[in-house]
Amino acid sequence: AAIRQAPAQSGPRLSIAVLGLENAGGDPRQDYLASTAEGILRYDLSVLADIPMVERRNLDKLLSEREFSLSSVADPARAARAGGLLGASHLVYGDYAVTAGELNLTVHLLDTASGQAVTFRDRGASEHVVHRIAEKIAARLLDRRGVVFADAANDRSILSLRDETPGVIALHSPIRAAEIYLDEEFVGFTRGNELDPILLESVRPGRHTLRVHLSGGDFGVVLLPQVEFKDWETVIDVRPGGRHAVRDQTRHFNETLYRLEHLLSFELKAERGKASALAFSKDLTFTDRTGRTVPVKLVGTPSETADGASITLVLTAGGEDARGRISAPARPDAPTELRIIAGTVALEAELSDSWGSWELDVTVRRTDVYQGLHREKP
Repeated sequence: AAIRQAPAQSGPRLSIAVLGLENAGGDPRQDYLASTAEGILRYDLSVLADIPMVERRNLDKLLSEREFSLSSVADPARAARAGGLLGASHLVYGDYAVTAGELNLTVHLLDTASGQAVTFRDRGASEHVVHRIAEKIAARLLDRRGVVFADAANDRSILSLRDETPGVIALHSPIRAAEIYLDEEFVGFTRGNELDPILLESVRPGRHTLRVHLSGGDFGVVLLPQVEFKDWETVIDVRPGGRHAVRDQTRHFNETLYRLEHLLSFELKAERGKASALAFSKDLTFTDRTGRTVPVKLVGTPSETADGASITLVLTAGGEDARGRISAPARPDAPTELRIIAGTVALEAELSDSWGSWELDVTVRRTDVYQGLHREKP
């Protein structure tokens, strides 16, 4: 590159710390561009004799010792402290993405004293994209144009070094004889041994969808909060030459439905003459199938007579109330077992007399979710 150095400017001493570039596009095949573009940027700025640069190894060491992340150091609110720790008047950081065969590069120049950042953007397929941004940074710091890094005689493509080394996906599955699909192409069956993964080899770098299907309609994953049933699948960004371990989340639908249905269960005991120990008041919430948070409150108020005990139950759920009473021994108006429903919540209670003491069992369930729901037609 042809370099024309501008005269040094008077004012505060300048110094630069190049923090790094992030792959905002998400394609792991483009990860190599982070070090490639950063290397060009760092080399270009290093030739500015009047603007010393924090060496990368010193930057990494300081970040490690101070437990800083690159994102936190680049936070304008912490710029002054970061500049003091790094000995830099300016921080350089940014991100990139590759679209339509071009590198879209965004670089920020952050003044650590003021916390203000200037943003530079450029796009193209050659390394001149980086050179041009380095020129803009130099012009900003030196307060005049006068440095040229781009060289028309040496305009090399920056996108020609893509790493296409195949990767490996290791699928750990507890399910036996389920079909495996990679990008909707059948690639084999699961073996039912989580400790012995299925290896999908020679997978090209990039984004892939892995899906597991077991026929019969009883296995998969439950989508929440709507409670819908589908095959388990996941998206994997395969790195060049990388190995990616994935755990299959396929389960019997009834396992999830049971956990969703049962909101609360508890047991209370009291000696005769001390039925007040059976009193309770509990609050809880759950998310219904529309995504709404439903508050639930249940209250039990006991009473005791010479010949038995009774408990008045009140259930409130989603703005609806339900009441009932149980007793032991049973009475015409108060059985030993009772189920009351408010909204989409049911309270089941049983009171018993066992060896001279009272025992109360309470279960709270949802009525909009239950085992076997997946077998019902929509």
